[in-house]
Amino acid sequence: MRRPHSAYSIYSQEDVGILEARAEYSRNISDSTLFILTEGDLARSHTILRERAEPFQYSQRGRLGMMFDDPAASGMAFICAVAREEGRTLYLSGTGADETISDYGFNGTRIFPHSDFGGLFPTDLEGLFPWQSFFLGTQRDYLMKEEMVAGVFGIEARYPFLDRRVVQEYLWLTADVKNSEYKKPVADFLEGSLYPVLEGKRGFDAHVNILPGVDLSQRVVLGTTQGGDMPLTATQDDLWRLEAELDRARRFADRLQSSFLHMQTWWYVRLQQTLRRPWPAAHLPNEGIVKAITCVTDQNDTVADLPVFKILQATSPVTVVNTCADLRSSDWSGMNVRVKSYADYLSREPPGNALYVVVDGMDVFFNDLSRLSEARGLAVDQFIRELFETFGKPIVMSTERLCGWGGANECSEEEIARFPEASTDSRFLNAGAYMGGRDALLSMLLWVIEFAGTADFKSDQRLFFEFYWSHPHLVALDHQQRLFGNFIETVGVPCPDGWKPPCAHQPCCTISDDFGLFNETLGLYEVRGCEVARRADSGDHRLPIAWHGNGVGKWMFLLIVDELARQCPPVAEAILSSTSADNILSGFAAIAHHQGRSESYRAATASRVGG
Repeated sequence: MRRPHSAYSIYSQEDVGILEARAEYSRNISDSTLFILTEGDLARSHTILRERAEPFQYSQRGRLGMMFDDPAASGMAFICAVAREEGRTLYLSGTGADETISDYGFNGTRIFPHSDFGGLFPTDLEGLFPWQSFFLGTQRDYLMKEEMVAGVFGIEARYPFLDRRVVQEYLWLTADVKNSEYKKPVADFLEGSLYPVLEGKRGFDAHVNILPGVDLSQRVVLGTTQGGDMPLTATQDDLWRLEAELDRARRFADRLQSSFLHMQTWWYVRLQQTLRRPWPAAHLPNEGIVKAITCVTDQNDTVADLPVFKILQATSPVTVVNTCADLRSSDWSGMNVRVKSYADYLSREPPGNALYVVVDGMDVFFNDLSRLSEARGLAVDQFIRELFETFGKPIVMSTERLCGWGGANECSEEEIARFPEASTDSRFLNAGAYMGGRDALLSMLLWVIEFAGTADFKSDQRLFFEFYWSHPHLVALDHQQRLFGNFIETVGVPCPDGWKPPCAHQPCCTISDDFGLFNETLGLYEVRGCEVARRADSGDHRLPIAWHGNGVGKWMFLLIVDELARQCPPVAEAILSSTSADNILSGFAAIAHHQGRSESYRAATASRVGG
């Protein structure tokens, strides 16, 4: 950009040499400033946003909660406050490039879990466009964040990557060009401009590498500016102060990285220790009595470094069939792919008495039912069939405590009223787990597929709502969570931030996503070996056949899986099979390399200042 401007950076995971090189590149037209933040800076910015910004709830996969609780929002607020004080009123944003040009991935590999198709663009966009993040998801969330934060300080935000012509020009490119390089047009422009670049995505993690025990931020002027209308901002004292401050920040970052690697090492050793525990008794299923089916396009995907699909397989007492095993991430064009894959599979299955447990593949694990089945003298799959038959209907669907169908799509009061009163607060249908015979499930899936062609619903859960409302005589809702447990937890008090979750009764607030209450919420569950039980109001413990951690229940899901890794050998083995000791060793080598680079940078800086 060949116009005078100010550039502000927050020291997080950036390469300081690159920041210096960029400042030098633009020295005739810009002043570049690096801030090393403190806990106090972020806390003050967070308070300003809570008091002045309009409340907004994130809806994207992988990040839930209020906008002003996002550290990136607080970091942006800090920069906006400084810029406004210095008379800057216009902000150029990079928002939109990740959503339209890369989809947070490249060549089918997701960089973040909310990627829709791993950045692998198909030849024909018709079956893909518009993808979730293009209009909703992170596009909506981050655009709202930047508009609201900038607005608090009276700053106008502009979004060149969301210019209609820019977006259209990119969509017109062939798939070969789009997939040839990560963010190909941006990469070509930077290369042609000889702009200093370090490959890899870092994000805006304003809460990383903050200075401990210091109240005020450190401001460091980068580069030297000469000529033009820009004043000389870098002096010899500035450069010495830069070196001292960055050296302190590097030492702090090295300590953090070393601590993290030691934690990884202990995690690796602890998993190996879990394998020495007694394994659950092997129970050979009666072939064909019960099968589990799911749809996962990338079976090696991880969530919070956990191989969730492998954990599903490892914990299942019955055969798991992945109906999407032959699909690529780029073939995913919406939830209709999953529903159609289930229908195609069941249509090929022979008629009979087999039962099918349909589950989400990325946030479900099965319980160890051997203790209960042995007490009844049954094989595990026979026990599951017996439990299913107590419901007395062809299909049993799981339930949860919130009424909605993904993201910010919450039920209206009228829609809530369409669900029958229940003996528990788990009143609402959840499409993440259901069970039935071949004919009953196939009939439901075909109805849902046909209905989807007449409605504008992007979520399969809403479609299953419609089926249940039209066919209540065919579907039993598992209000007691005897077959399917759900990790969404609520309490009967108002939310402190004013949010009114769509619960069965009001007041109501979710607690399974509240960091401050994690210890108490986890206390509702008991992990014994490979069993996970939930304490019921009666004092008994519910032991469903499977647990589901969707939406605001995701944190409980991850924490419980972490506890299973300490006690359940099949879970530990699944995680170990996806964990490489080489990665840990290379991490320690990276620390040594980083320290060596710091020494070289220090010497180069001293030489330049001395000259």
